[in-house]
Amino acid sequence: MSSAAPALGLRTLPKPVLQKPPDCLDLWREYDTIQHVSEEVEKKRQKQVKAQKYREALDSQMQQAHAQREAEEVEKRHDRANMLAEMERAQSAATEELQKQIQRKQVLKEATAQQLARAARHKKGAAQRAMREQEAMDRTLEREEQYRQQEMASNDNFCSAS
Repeated sequence: MSSAAPALGLRTLPKPVLQKPPDCLDLWREYDTIQHVSEEVEKKRQKQVKAQKYREALDSQMQQAHAQREAEEVEKRHDRANMLAEMERAQSAATEELQKQIQRKQVLKEATAQQLARAARHKKGAAQRAMREQEAMDRTLEREEQYRQQEMASNDNFCSAS
């Protein structure tokens, strides 16, 4: 410590810088400098504010464009889903109509087949009745012929006996 004490005492203070007393021009120069710096700072701040507003406007515009694209995509998907649903309904209706037509054709075909079978049975029955009637007629004619021949034979016998 003793060695530090003399070192402090040896130290010398810096000499003060001699300044002349400020005059009016110096004060105006300082005011102009401060004013100029303040104007530059204000211009810079205004540019930054303007740039920030421009960035915010661009961001807002991009967000709106993005939202609009998303809305259009949603609308396209919705329209596509509606079209697919409509196509499925139309296809289902067409399939149902086709099934009904096929069923009607089948019913008509079965009815026609039944009608043809009835007609065939009726025709067969009529043919069998006609054949029986013809056979009955033939037997009747044959019996009449036999009766006539017997009559004639008995008349011939009666005539030859007399």
